Amino acid sequence: MADRPTEQSSVLFSLGELMQLEQDRVTEEKRSAEELRLSEQRQRMEAELRIAAADEARRRAQAESQRMQAEREREEVVRLEALRAAEIERARVEAAAVARQRELAQAHQHEQALAAVAADADRRRLRRLSVGVALAAALVVGGGVGVYAGVIAPRTEAEARAREAEVTRLAGEKAAAEAALAVRDRRLADLERDIAQTTDARRRAELTAELAGLTGKPAKPLGPLTPRTPPPEKPAAPSKPCTNDPLDPCLDGPR
Repeated sequence: MADRPTEQSSVLFSLGELMQLEQDRVTEEKRSAEELRLSEQRQRMEAELRIAAADEARRRAQAESQRMQAEREREEVVRLEALRAAEIERARVEAAAVARQRELAQAHQHEQALAAVAADADRRRLRRLSVGVALAAALVVGGGVGVYAGVIAPRTEAEARAREAEVTRLAGEKAAAEAALAVRDRRLADLERDIAQTTDARRRAELTAELAGLTGKPAKPLGPLTPRTPPPEKPAAPSKPCTNDPLDPCLDGPR
């Protein structure tokens, strides 16, 4: 009977040891499971961080690429605007030079015509003076009054009227030419202003073609132009009435 408690104690000890071992096993499994869970969570977080970092790097690279592209486009716009401004200025200078050359050529032609008329008037005046001297001699000798009144005086008056008409015609042509140049200059200024202000490519091409037609230069693609002020028209000099006196300098026309 003395051995029974010992056996019971031994059995209880074995059961307790088994329960402890089972508890240790369960605890170990929980710890392993927790470590596995934490490891997997850490791996997921690291993967998410790597993905986020890659996305951020890609986003920054895309933003930098867009910024550089926009900068290149702005630089190209500035370059094209500079080229267009240089082309417009060159065309304006060429048009002004051509207009100035034409104006000078027309003015030179009118000056030559007026000089020819003045030289012819001088020759006629010398002839008239010679006739007057001869007439005075004839009058001194006698009998020349009828000849002067009937032949010389009417011829002198007719020649004076013809010269006056020629001078008036040349002056009118000069005024008309100056007016035409003024109208042309104003039209050039209007075209340059319209080209500089318009944003319609078709309208700009039409205005550029018209500008090229006025200046005699081939049409070129232009941008906005800087308008220029046309020269003011010169006022016509007041005319002085002429008399029928053959020695009146008014009949000789402008010098």
